[in-house]
Amino acid sequence: MDNVFIRYIKQGKIRSTDDLKRTYRQIVMRTHPDAIGSDRLVEEYINCRAYYEEAKAIIENLEERHGEEVKNYRLLFYQEFYRLERIDRPYAFNKYYNSRKEIELSKQRAFEYFSRWQVHRVGLYQQANRSYDQIKSEKPRGPYRKHALLFNLSPVFHNILSYQLTGLSFYRKQLRQNFDVILHQLKERQFHKLVEYIQFLVKDMDNGPVIHESN
Repeated sequence: MDNVFIRYIKQGKIRSTDDLKRTYRQIVMRTHPDAIGSDRLVEEYINCRAYYEEAKAIIENLEERHGEEVKNYRLLFYQEFYRLERIDRPYAFNKYYNSRKEIELSKQRAFEYFSRWQVHRVGLYQQANRSYDQIKSEKPRGPYRKHALLFNLSPVFHNILSYQLTGLSFYRKQLRQNFDVILHQLKERQFHKLVEYIQFLVKDMDNGPVIHESN
């Protein structure tokens, strides 16, 4: 799907930041979980916000704003992590399957944003992601254990990312389902850095959803 906001900029329908904000409010309400009373379009809502951020950067450049702007690397990291979660999955459960090149580029961006946001946790991030990559690459074992650990772990990241990018407290509550059991499974496999990384992301939820920082 193309970025509708960028398309409108090219068509001259959006000429300023205010135009962009008005258009975003109109479009986002068609998918916002609170507006439609359901989270069935949460993915479209998150994509809409990401498209808005891309278009915002273009508009600000067109308006020739001077001075170096302080980027919200926390927001950029969670948006890229969400994108990576969609494309870097075993093919069987990935309807957004992309090339290895695109996956690697997304990984590089996520690492860059995280390292600028959490400079003192770069080592933790690298070790945790090596463990996560190992889990994603594991071959099925037994008729009822196919990717069992990944199946259990994926909802953890889904709920963390959905909370950060929608601001809905529902995802914080949902995260707690089987959370301790999943951490125990990771510890049994000696994935201690991955556990520490997940605990950091969960703790960061106490700082409030990152999406609110960009409003």
